[in-house]
Amino acid sequence: MSLRKKAAGGAAIAAATALGLALLPSTAAASEDQLSEAYAIGASGLLNIEKTPYLDSSAGFQEKSLASVDIPENLASVGVLNAAVDTGSASASVADVKVNLAAILDLGELTQLSAAVIEATCENGEGSAALADAKIAGTALDVSPAPNTGVDIPGVASVMLNKQVENEDGTLGVTALSVDLLNSSQTIDIAHATCGTKSDDSDNGDGDNGGDNGDNGGDNGGDNGDNGGDSASGGKAPAPTPVTGHHPVTG
Repeated sequence: MSLRKKAAGGAAIAAATALGLALLPSTAAASEDQLSEAYAIGASGLLNIEKTPYLDSSAGFQEKSLASVDIPENLASVGVLNAAVDTGSASASVADVKVNLAAILDLGELTQLSAAVIEATCENGEGSAALADAKIAGTALDVSPAPNTGVDIPGVASVMLNKQVENEDGTLGVTALSVDLLNSSQTIDIAHATCGTKSDDSDNGDGDNGGDNGDNGGDNGGDNGDNGGDSASGGKAPAPTPVTGHHPVTG
């Protein structure tokens, strides 16, 4: 009798240890969630605008809208600014955008950027941009530009539409419209979103259920073989692995 009790006790310890090990990956994965960020507009150079409104996902889901932002009217004007973030996702948009590039650099001729709406979206490591009724120097811009689409205004500015950059931490940064005036003497970023992939997608697959079902199978032995089979088949569909649509910056 004492040997049986010792054997049962050893089996219980082994089962508890196995369960603990099965739970470890989900804890580690939860700590690997990458920070999402979003802001509607930011600029540096002769015209400085702090990233506004700026949000990150350190506190989970957040969203913010502003009716306006302080910008000299002769240089630029914007309508409603929106930003939203969550784990693995971010978005930002600006309405009624008008930027007088010539006035910023005193070029002596009107070079205006305008759009009804400019929006960047990043979801689970994949990014996109949307531009409604957007024009620069009289040239219409694509509504859904491909990643890193370049538009040059000779002697004035280079513009990148749907600018996508992979950051060192593995997140993807998406800027719907990025303006570089005269070799970076002035930069303007409109609608920016940064996100990574959701590590908790994989946690909802086999992790916890796999460990529990294994223990039940061992405890029930051969008598409950059918039940063990049913439990195993219920947990063998893992979450799909996302494929990013990132392209390297080409200009």
